[in-house]
Formats: sequence, structure tokens, C-alpha cells
Amino acid sequence: MELVSIETLDDGTVTKASFSGKMAASSDNTLFKNIFDENLEKDIKFFLLNFAGVNFINSSALGRIILDVKRVNEAGGKIAIYDLQKDILELFKITHLNKKVNIFDNESEALEFLKS
Repeated sequence: MELVSIETLDDGTVTKASFSGKMAASSDNTLFKNIFDENLEKDIKFFLLNFAGVNFINSSALGRIILDVKRVNEAGGKIAIYDLQKDILELFKITHLNKKVNIFDNESEALEFLKS
């Protein structure tokens, strides 16, 4: 997996990260976890994740997402994932992860959710 970009939005209250490639290796899970660790330490609790370029996710990465969603929620924050490819969205539905993770079609819908 490649972290394509990371930036802070909304006067420093939202971290936006864009990814591409396969989310499969343990190093990918560490990268993903570190994004949350570093920002939660700065008291940034809202995360906007662009998965447009992600074309594969394995079970380890799904587990990492579940753990991070739980951790961010416990910290009083929110995660919004948007622009999933059709196959990845289907995987989220099959595993019922779509009931635990907030998934949106586009960035504006996801950002609106984070602001609510």
C-alpha cells in the first residue's frame, strides 16, 4: 500500500489520507496505525480516508481498520472512508464492516458527516 498524500483540513481538526495499491502486508497495517497514533496524540480526532486507489484488502488489514475505528471512536472521534472501488465495497458488505465503518461515495459527503 502506498500513502499517496496526507493533509490537515478544517483548521487542523481533520486529517485526510489518500491510499493506493494493496493493503496486505504488516508494514501497511503499521503505516495505517501510525496515521491514527500521530494524529490522536495531537488531539486530531477526525479522519477522512480516500480509498479510491486501493484495489485489494486482506483480512489482516480489515482487522486493523476495525481496531482503529474502535480506538478513534473511544477517543471521541470519527473515521469516514470514501470512494471505495466496487470490489472493495462489496468486501466491506460481505464482512459487515460497512455497519461498523462510515462509508461514503465522495469526499464532500464524508466531510459533512465528520462535521456533524
